[in-house]
Amino acid sequence: MNESAPQADMAEQLAASSFNTASRAIVIGGSMAGLLAAKVLSGHYEEVVIIERDEFQERPANRPGVPQDHHPHRLQDLGKGILEALFPGWREDLLAQGAYEREGKEMHLISPLAALQFPYEKDEGCSRPLLEWVIRRRVAAEPRIQVLQGHVAVSLLTKKAGSKLAVSGVEVRKQRSGGSRDLEAALVVDASGRYTRLPEWLEELGFGKPVAEILHTRLAYSTRYYRIPDSLKDRYSTVLIEGDPSLAEGSGVFSPIEGGVAETTIYGAGGHYPPVDPERYERAAAKLIHPMLAEIIAQLEPVGNPRGFRVSECRLNQYGEMPEWPSGLLAIGDSVCNFDPIYGQGISVAAAEAMEMGKALRKAAKENGPIREHELQRRFGRIILPAWWTIVVADLRWPGVTYEGSLSGRGIRFCQEYLDIVRRQALQGGDMELFGLLMGVQGLDAPPSSLFGEEAVRMVVSRSKQDAWLEKQLEAGETLGDFLERSFPVFHPASHSEANR
Repeated sequence: MNESAPQADMAEQLAASSFNTASRAIVIGGSMAGLLAAKVLSGHYEEVVIIERDEFQERPANRPGVPQDHHPHRLQDLGKGILEALFPGWREDLLAQGAYEREGKEMHLISPLAALQFPYEKDEGCSRPLLEWVIRRRVAAEPRIQVLQGHVAVSLLTKKAGSKLAVSGVEVRKQRSGGSRDLEAALVVDASGRYTRLPEWLEELGFGKPVAEILHTRLAYSTRYYRIPDSLKDRYSTVLIEGDPSLAEGSGVFSPIEGGVAETTIYGAGGHYPPVDPERYERAAAKLIHPMLAEIIAQLEPVGNPRGFRVSECRLNQYGEMPEWPSGLLAIGDSVCNFDPIYGQGISVAAAEAMEMGKALRKAAKENGPIREHELQRRFGRIILPAWWTIVVADLRWPGVTYEGSLSGRGIRFCQEYLDIVRRQALQGGDMELFGLLMGVQGLDAPPSSLFGEEAVRMVVSRSKQDAWLEKQLEAGETLGDFLERSFPVFHPASHSEANR
């Protein structure tokens, strides 16, 4: 990949190239979802072009296209496994760049129910810019991948494919000059993120807009960095303080990263925004349900002022359910569904989608047939569903959060109460087997049925002696199996760890 070539010249060369565009794929967006997609595509296309509006820096740095990159990011086990499959040794790359090694150090998990300490398994603490920079360097080593920086996708190019319309490329424009070029390709993957223009483009092409489920979160972060002296660098590893959302109690995070600094974050939703003023920030830390975060930062030197980040809504675009979908087009990552970042699901879901795309491309090549983009988009929806359902259930606990969509209100309320029982049994009852199961489902590494299937629900209710509660949830003559079937989504096998095979 050539990142140093003059970008206007590169755009002109790509547009004028005699290269067989049937062997070219285009990815709109060079963030994590776009990088993962490009890596997978490079195994199937002779040329992959990433179109990115930002200009990349030589070293890890915040950039305008990722406004949330100042704030903590997490990778679930599912995502870590996929990154290792695509980029073997990426974790060692992080450590070589100064990432904080968490392995063997204590994690503190503090909730209204209990305070737990347990050692980390293999894990690294790093900023979002460092994670993206490490992965981008790996992608840069791929000779088939080009990055067109400082350019935006203006519209989709189309052509007739029999009686139907197919996407055949994109019109790109240099960010500052206004000049545009047409780039043709056999496949276009939209990985442009939560601000995607794809719904409008589809409508302009006559396909209509996708039905969207919307979670009106009105969530916000406030993050401040602190320098950790050598004398304290191993005293505190990650600290997670969870408030009670139903009481509008915020959460707090302390997380060491590279460079001898720690990210600290205060989080709220439903319009309960944490402060960005330095003095008020530290007072807000002291008002969390446990003083540990405030006690830690009192010993540290701040690096700059707190910075805020707000998300008015999380949106799931139901592309797979549209009546028609053009061939030659896919959407991936936040372009399809953007999550509440506090749960650390977005990168892992995008990674699973990229792997599912790779399976579809291998099948198409083996059968010498089409990719079947619309069916693949439906499979992306199955991968997304467990993570989406998790954030809807969790965030609706906050006063002021509302939801527009097809998920059952009765099922959501049942799940909220049931998860309270699960947490009490796991944390206060010391049921570590159940705690591990809960972490596996929340981390997208175990199927939802392992916790929310009929057999699992009966097991939890029996262990916690909540049979009377369960009876109250069911209507006269209704069985638990019937209720779960009517009130819970259908989770397909591709919606969890099978996606990374």
